[in-house]
Amino acid sequence: MNIYDFTVKAQDGSDISLSDYKGKVLLIVNTATGCGFTPQYDELQDLYDEFKDKGLEILDFPCNQFGEQAPGDDEQIHSFCTGRFGITFPQFAKIDVLGENADFWELLAIYDRDRFCDYKALLDKCREIAKSTGIHTYTVEFLMFMCFSRKLREIYLENGYPESLWRQSMLDLKCKMMVCKAVKNIWGMFVAWWYDGFFRLERFGMGRMEFELLEFPLDYYEKDGKVLRKGDTVINCHIAKTGEPLSPELVEDAYRQAAEFYKDTFAGNPIPFFCESWLIYSRMDDLLPAKSNIRTFKERFDVIHDHLYDKGDYSEMWRLFDMDYTGNLDDFPGDSTLRRNYKKFLKEGGQVGEGYGIFFW
Repeated sequence: MNIYDFTVKAQDGSDISLSDYKGKVLLIVNTATGCGFTPQYDELQDLYDEFKDKGLEILDFPCNQFGEQAPGDDEQIHSFCTGRFGITFPQFAKIDVLGENADFWELLAIYDRDRFCDYKALLDKCREIAKSTGIHTYTVEFLMFMCFSRKLREIYLENGYPESLWRQSMLDLKCKMMVCKAVKNIWGMFVAWWYDGFFRLERFGMGRMEFELLEFPLDYYEKDGKVLRKGDTVINCHIAKTGEPLSPELVEDAYRQAAEFYKDTFAGNPIPFFCESWLIYSRMDDLLPAKSNIRTFKERFDVIHDHLYDKGDYSEMWRLFDMDYTGNLDDFPGDSTLRRNYKKFLKEGGQVGEGYGIFFW
């Protein structure tokens, strides 16, 4: 089952099969004529005017379930939208997005009530919705977090965080969507477990990287008089796959932003940055040119531990090769120096691993 198997109601009550829109790019919107965002009809119409001849269709489904902000009947709503905003894209009969026939929208209501909700239960529900609708689980999960992002913006602003920080953090949704398309050939995300940190307001995008506070996972670390013990607070670093180069300038700016953002946590003491990544695996020194961006990134850290995957476990290699392991190492692409060298390393019996590293700011 897919979206083209659904039948919806036109404003006159007749049935319309979404299969009529096969071959089109569909933007499906839920609207309310009395909402504060109603003026976005102007922007939707501009978008439609620009791209309708290139295959875009905007399908508008009004709903009165959010503050009763669409109280009119279908004819009144259509008259308002055409008269006020001059819309020409299709409008359909009013729908319910909450209630027994609207499980997906109930997910949004759960997050709206409590950002510390049970994310595992939400993802389990996404799988149920995917099974009942024929939409892939990766797509349902992605759409859920996309919808959560509007509420998250409100939470950012309520907590005094700038909108720019929210935008930078939510850029990760786009990155993971593009990775999912490249690796799985599905529009969505296959690492939905990763997102609770963002939506609990615990993980943030800053410049080229992403950061969160973490308890130091190893027993003990000491260098140059600086000591870390298990459970001490560190800033955990993540390297987002944005398509931007991991240039020293962009990385340094990200560290600077994070050090400023978290400075009160460390009360004027040196700020420890921690990273657990395949990028700082000790064997990377053998696989990269001396002046590569990744090599420079790795050298900033004191790599104190390597975690090795089981022999023959290539499950995380999508991070480098943009594809899942097929069972044949020869299928991995070799279109860059790093990919060629890593592929050769694996074929010679090398083990996949990741390094744990520390540096102080």
